[in-house]
This record gives sequence, C-alpha cells and structure tokens, in this order.
Amino acid sequence: MVALQISQTVTDMDCDVRELDGTSLYKLLTGSVLPRPIAWLSTQDLLGVANLAPFSFFTVAGLHPPLLAVTILKKPDGSDKDSLANIRATGEFVVNIVNQELVEEMNQSCAAYPAEVDEFDLAGLEKVRSKQVKAPGVARSPV
Repeated sequence: MVALQISQTVTDMDCDVRELDGTSLYKLLTGSVLPRPIAWLSTQDLLGVANLAPFSFFTVAGLHPPLLAVTILKKPDGSDKDSLANIRATGEFVVNIVNQELVEEMNQSCAAYPAEVDEFDLAGLEKVRSKQVKAPGVARSPV
C-alpha cells in the first residue's frame, strides 16, 4: 500500500495516495513542504526571446557538485513548456528567487503565453546580463 501520513496540530491524516485525484494529490504534496522558495527560471530561445516562469517544485539536490532540482511539468496538451523547450535547445537557464517584493511580477509571468512573448517585458522587469550564459537574470531578484 502506498500511503502518506502527515502529523497535524490536532489530528493525523492517513490516506491512500492512489485514491486521490490530481488536484488533491498536488495540494497534499506541496502543502507538505511549505514554506519554500519559488524558482523563477529565466531562459532564452535560439532567436534571443527571453522567457520567465515560476516553478514551485524546486529544491537543493547536491553540494559537490552544487545541484538544484527543478521539476518542469508538461503543458495540458502534453507539449513542453517554453522553459523546457528553451533549456533543451540551448542547455542554459538562470535560477532567480522570488521574494515578497516580486510577487506581483511573478504572478504576471506565470500564465501560459505564446513562446514569442517576453515575460520580462510583460511584467515590467529589468533584465541583468548573465556572466556565464546567454539567458538574462531578473535584476531585482535576491539570488
């Protein structure tokens, strides 16, 4: 049996995760690891169009070498999200971190826009040139 048990303040929750619908499973898993930072990935396609998208499935995966793990799910139609398509095409991305001052801009960047839309421009964000990759960073991001 696949089960997940979570201790709560007043009661315990014991459920069979195989019986949960996708939304309930998502809420259970993400609610189990809160609070956590949001990875705001910036990428650039081969034509130079920047893309910026937030990802909550994000964590440290190693120290030597330093590794971050970001899970990028597919679009509802099964195709790659622009971030993943750009990473596959260029092999490059920048991890920016969302702080309280950037929440509104992050919310503007999280919708499904066509690939040719630059979410930096859409959200009114200043880009900062990266030193090692072509993809820009978010100038106001603390990381």
